[in-house]
Amino acid sequence: MMNKKAFDKKYVREPIVLSKVVNGLKYCMIDYTEPIKYTEVIAENDGIDLMDDNKSLLVTDAYNNITELFPKSDNETVSADGQTLHELKAESPSTKAGSRKRRKGSRKSNSKTRSKRGGAKSKKNKKEAEMCPICFEELKKGEQIPKLNCKHKFHKSCLEPVCRQKGNVGVPCPICRGDISFACAADITRASPWKYDPYDESIPFDIFELNNMSATQRRQVEKEVQKHRNNWLAQRRKAMRNETVEQRDARVERESILHAELETARNRPFINGSQSPDQPHSPDYPPPGYSPRSPVYNPGTPRSPASP
Repeated sequence: MMNKKAFDKKYVREPIVLSKVVNGLKYCMIDYTEPIKYTEVIAENDGIDLMDDNKSLLVTDAYNNITELFPKSDNETVSADGQTLHELKAESPSTKAGSRKRRKGSRKSNSKTRSKRGGAKSKKNKKEAEMCPICFEELKKGEQIPKLNCKHKFHKSCLEPVCRQKGNVGVPCPICRGDISFACAADITRASPWKYDPYDESIPFDIFELNNMSATQRRQVEKEVQKHRNNWLAQRRKAMRNETVEQRDARVERESILHAELETARNRPFINGSQSPDQPHSPDYPPPGYSPRSPVYNPGTPRSPASP
């Protein structure tokens, strides 16, 4: 059972000629009694046998329900209940594509006529040029426009004084007041944007900027770094799917060397149980103004006798 919308979308509706009814083929039986019903049925005998004798045509639907149709004229089969038989012809893709092209052409012609009359605006007039909210100049293609989480657009040179004034910590967006500190430290105040490198273990903030942050701001920095790490891993997986055997061997060798260098850098302060010269250490002399609370014990002097 189909509705009219599904039937018109799937088939071309044409009244069946009795002489073309073939036993075993699928047709559509339309019941015009309210509500109108569309049912796919299978003919039980050939329609050519109905031309001479006024016989009935038996059809069965998908549920094996038998319906008897009587010929009304030479080009249509109809029953006493107003049920007619129609041939099922699937609409060809070329017909659909042609109809779409015609519809698209008609829409273009209508839009042109409306635009000439002033009813519809053209795309050039509809799309306005974006302006920088700080300097009120147009944002042109090819200029340095940093990507912010709030999606607002500014010139990089216009945002740089704002970031440096706050020290890249707690910098608000000039429009929505959202936090753009990570964009300031990673792109705006740098000559080249910061990129995540798993073998570098560096972040766009220095130690002084991290000390001036609150715990909430540090957690936000960790989230941003994790987001860059996920993007790096996604690009790595995409490259691994398309690489050849030679490229894979070269990548494995390169990554093993970088891993070894990273482990060496991590363990450098603890090699041979001594600190590296570039690591901070305690001086060998006492600092100025140092006075011990108790006298230094000299092993050559005798100890005082113990009290009884």
